[in-house]
Amino acid sequence: MKKKLKSIFIKLLLLCASVLLFLIAGEIFCRLFFDEKISFGMSGQDILRNNEYGVDYEKEQLYINKENGLYYKLSSGLLFSDLYKYFDTKTIQLEKLKNKFRIAVIGDSFSTGAWYCCENKGCGYAQQLSAMLNNKNEIKIEGIDGFEVLPFAAPGLNTYQELFLLKEAVMQYEPDLVVLQFTDNDIEPMRSPLGASLIMSSQPDSHEADLMVVKDRLIPEVPYFGKKINYFLLKHSAFFRFIAYKSSLALDPFFISQETVELAFDSVKNMAGILKNKEVPFVVINFTPTTLAQDYCGYTDNLEGKKLHEQLNELTVGLGASFYNMCDYVADIHAIKAECENEKNAHHYNREGHRLAAEALKSAVLKIIEK
Repeated sequence: MKKKLKSIFIKLLLLCASVLLFLIAGEIFCRLFFDEKISFGMSGQDILRNNEYGVDYEKEQLYINKENGLYYKLSSGLLFSDLYKYFDTKTIQLEKLKNKFRIAVIGDSFSTGAWYCCENKGCGYAQQLSAMLNNKNEIKIEGIDGFEVLPFAAPGLNTYQELFLLKEAVMQYEPDLVVLQFTDNDIEPMRSPLGASLIMSSQPDSHEADLMVVKDRLIPEVPYFGKKINYFLLKHSAFFRFIAYKSSLALDPFFISQETVELAFDSVKNMAGILKNKEVPFVVINFTPTTLAQDYCGYTDNLEGKKLHEQLNELTVGLGASFYNMCDYVADIHAIKAECENEKNAHHYNREGHRLAAEALKSAVLKIIEK
């Protein structure tokens, strides 16, 4: 009996040693050969070194807040306004000022980026909406001493990543109203402007990875591990990050299927649920692409276009939110195409397109306040 127990004990030791050696070998291999930038995008420090935005970061002493992935100044703890030119104010504070009505906008390149309107001179819909609502000659509402329009956005985000922004960033700012800026390519499965290259599994019915900020990157959690264990292992182990990557294989970023549509719609549902629990009104506005490749206000030969808009409208209204579609404000969506975008597949708006969007949202805001 003792010999048998000893044999079992030795086997267990050998097994543990083998597993340990495997993990060590995996860690060494991943640190030497696994390029995390390809998988997870550039970290905050990489962006600082590359000076991607043409800003003197060393002078500003910026850091990325791991709680929400946004850039802040070390000196004041405020958001760095030069990186967030789509924000209305020079500095955005977490604490909301008394009697201010705070509108959080979640979106993609229609909500940010130097190319919207092709001039970057305050013509984006968020800035125009802020100017409209803060016009004291036209809008006077008892108990409200001004409006803040705070877009949380980055080029190429899809709806799943925007859900992450809502949970991890937007709700910290205690918004009085949340606007989701949707566009047709939001049903594509993944984009990586914030470092997230993995959004959903390529295997049907398998675990859908949640994202978490680790080492200045958005990284998918490994299935079935708790957040604390995930955070510790993802932070310290390149091998574990490799497993996280491989356990949630990214689909082709331009591949669209009914599964990716459902993922986008589920994200909208989750947003609505979060906001309903906090009693925060929810507005969805669809920025229909102006691409010359086809008319996205009509029915297309894929899952985008009018059919998608109708499904999104039905979903949004069913969730008790308001839905607006830019196709309803122009006879020809191509008439509001950004002048400087000559590419056939370019799809952003000119100043007039952003003005129309701002007018629609202004109406939505005032209706919600009247209720």
